[in-house]
Amino acid sequence: MKKFFILALLAAFGLSTQAQIVRSTVSMVTKEKKQRNLMWTVRLNYSNDTYSGDSDVKSATGFDAGLGFTKYLNSDGERNGMFWGLEAVGMTNSAKYDLLDKNMFGFGVYGAPRVGYKMPLMDKMAISVYAGAYVGYMFDADEEDYSYVYYNTGSSYSSYYYQSTRWGIEAGECVSYGLTFGAEFFLNDHFFIDMHVRKSLAEDGKTWARSYGNITPGFSEENKLTSFKLSVGCGFQF
Repeated sequence: MKKFFILALLAAFGLSTQAQIVRSTVSMVTKEKKQRNLMWTVRLNYSNDTYSGDSDVKSATGFDAGLGFTKYLNSDGERNGMFWGLEAVGMTNSAKYDLLDKNMFGFGVYGAPRVGYKMPLMDKMAISVYAGAYVGYMFDADEEDYSYVYYNTGSSYSSYYYQSTRWGIEAGECVSYGLTFGAEFFLNDHFFIDMHVRKSLAEDGKTWARSYGNITPGFSEENKLTSFKLSVGCGFQF
């Protein structure tokens, strides 16, 4: 009888230990599957900035930086599939105006919501594509120059006539908004290479020329500009 009780006690202890191991294993697997699906996102990009609307306006280098969050919507808790996010973005809106041979440096701050889809690749690599919008304020930026010429009539009274022409490029001091399309190439679960374009839907700049004088009639012309950016860089989710 005593041996029977000892064997029963050992069996009960074994079953209890086995059950505890199973529960611990299930708990560990559950924790591994339940990833955090709200991630902070930071990115920094080199950009090629330009404006359309005047053939004398050429591209200039700039940058594009953002800080925000990305929320994955996968019901399994995995960081792939559909996602949405929102970022605070600071970016340049620069250009070179050939008639002045000068670069105009513009800058703006924006809010940029986005939606997209992330597809896993081999190992921990993945690719995501996204689209979104941005809206914010572009600060004032401008460059200008002029030519001023005197003409002597050759009279005994030494009368002079003049002709002055002033050129300029201006951008900003306005609300600017547009669309964003991009792709992220994840090298692991956190680090990614980012490529995107941002196309303004607003007329957020202009070039102008005005002449004054008493030789020929003066003139004034103006061309509206719309900004465009192509950005390449890197980012991190944590």
